Amino acid sequence: RMTQECKPALLIDRSLPNSGCTHTILWAEGDELWGYGTDYSLRKSTDCGASWSKSLSNSAASLARWGIDGLFLKTSAGTLLTTSHPNALTEPKIIRSADGGVTWTDVVAAQANIQYLGATSMCQDPVTGYIYLTEYVTVGAATQATWKISRSTDDGATWTTFKTFQRDSIAYPTTAVRHGHSVQWDPVDQRIWFLCGDSEKAAGLYRVNAGGTDVEAVITNTNLDSAAGQYAGAVGLMFFPNCVAWGVDQVTDSHLIRMHRSQIGQSSPAVESLGRLQSTAWYTCRVASDN
Repeated sequence: RMTQECKPALLIDRSLPNSGCTHTILWAEGDELWGYGTDYSLRKSTDCGASWSKSLSNSAASLARWGIDGLFLKTSAGTLLTTSHPNALTEPKIIRSADGGVTWTDVVAAQANIQYLGATSMCQDPVTGYIYLTEYVTVGAATQATWKISRSTDDGATWTTFKTFQRDSIAYPTTAVRHGHSVQWDPVDQRIWFLCGDSEKAAGLYRVNAGGTDVEAVITNTNLDSAAGQYAGAVGLMFFPNCVAWGVDQVTDSHLIRMHRSQIGQSSPAVESLGRLQSTAWYTCRVASDN
C-alpha cells in the first residue's frame, strides 16, 4: 500500500551469480522446467531439474546475449520469442523458436538505434493470437525520424508494420512520440495497449481500436496537468475492473496515477493522483483484484 511516510527499505529478491545458483527458474510445466543462466543461456530440464540442457549458450568471445534479464515471451502455441544481441554493444534482433528452444531463427532484423525493453516490448492478444512488438529508440538517436509498432498474425514467424510514429516534436508538435516502452493486454476491455513515451504532447497510453486496424489514443500528455505532476508516460500499467493505474515514468519525483474506465473515450479524460512516489516509476504489477 502507499503511505505518505517514506522509510528506507532494502529487499533482495536474488543475487546472481553466486556459488549455489548458476541459473534462475523462469517457469515450470509438469516435469519440464525452464531456466536462464548467468552465462545468458536458455536452459531446459525434462526431469524436474535433475539435469539441464542448453539451447542458447553464450560465447565469451562474442559477448553474445540472448533474452537480456531472462525475459522470453511464450505464445499460446508454445513458440518462444526473445531478443538477441550479436554482441553486447550492438542493436538486438528478435529471434524465434518453434521447437521448445532447440533451434532458433531470426524473424526481425537488427536496426540502427532500435532497442527493445526485453519481453515487455512484445505481447500477444489471446483472442486473435496476434503478437505486437514496439520499438524503443535510444535516447541519443536524434536523427531517427520514426519508430513503429509491428504485428505478427502467424505466431511470430513474419512481421508487418502496424503503426508508425513520427519523433520530431518540432515538425509534428501534436503527434510526435519519442519511442515505445511496452505492450500489455487489458483483460477487462480485451484489447492490446501501447505505452508510449516520453514528454511529447502526444506521448501517453494508446490501444488497438475496436476494428483492430489502427491505434487510438486513450490519454496523452495533452490531456494532463504537468504542473501538478500528472503525465501519461508509463512503462507498466495495472488493469483493474473499474480503473487503470500507472506510475509516472519521465520525472524523478513522480505520482501514482489512476484513471477510471468511465474516462476512456472522453475528449478530456480526468485522472487522480494517489500519492507521490519520490522516484521515477517503471514497471508495475497488480498483486490482487483490488490492490
